Amino acid sequence: MRARLIPDLLNEAICAHFPDDVAAAITADSVAMAAAIHLAGQAATTPEELTTLIAAIAADVDDRLADWLTDRAEAPAAWLAAQIRDY
Repeated sequence: MRARLIPDLLNEAICAHFPDDVAAAITADSVAMAAAIHLAGQAATTPEELTTLIAAIAADVDDRLADWLTDRAEAPAAWLAAQIRDY
């Protein structure tokens, strides 16, 4: 997968699989999104793998975690980056 495609693909996958408010919180965190983009490029070799990875991470987000990500997390995209790294 070409590195220049990863930011758009990751953003699309986040918006498609996370609730709207969670997706907005994650994608608004531009500094930590850079880390998520970098790790996504290492974790997935195709757009399909990236979409599958983000869908699996999003599937584990319950209401309590969603509330934390939107209301109290200092860096929601850093949380996503850690999930990508650890998945």
